[in-house]
Amino acid sequence: MLVALGERYTRHFLERLEQAVNACAEEDWVAWISNWIRTSVQAYLDTYRLHDIVYPSHHHHDRGNPEKSAVLQQLQGILEGGRQAGVWSLAQPGVIASLIYAGVHGATDDVIAAGEQDRQPLAEAIVQACLRRLDVPHP
Repeated sequence: MLVALGERYTRHFLERLEQAVNACAEEDWVAWISNWIRTSVQAYLDTYRLHDIVYPSHHHHDRGNPEKSAVLQQLQGILEGGRQAGVWSLAQPGVIASLIYAGVHGATDDVIAAGEQDRQPLAEAIVQACLRRLDVPHP
């Protein structure tokens, strides 16, 4: 049952991210990655209690974790699309996807642990840090 709940959690998480990206103009890669990151932070903050129930050992990053792989594939698709469009230059979009994924979740976990309430500045700080990593100027 826990596995099924985890799969459902991930499916809803991915759907929320996809809706955020789909709300952007077509091929606006900076908006796509910004909304993906911002929504990832917000979704995680909204659902971390359930996340921790369905993924009790989520800090032990199972190398064969299909749920994590699905999220990374979605993110990597955005990074690859922006690379192909010439918005950013990435030799290894998969590595950058892993760094963004881990950084977003790590920073969000820190805020959860600190009990901070104001989500917007956190989400924007994480978006801007990731855009700097992609060498994208502040929008």
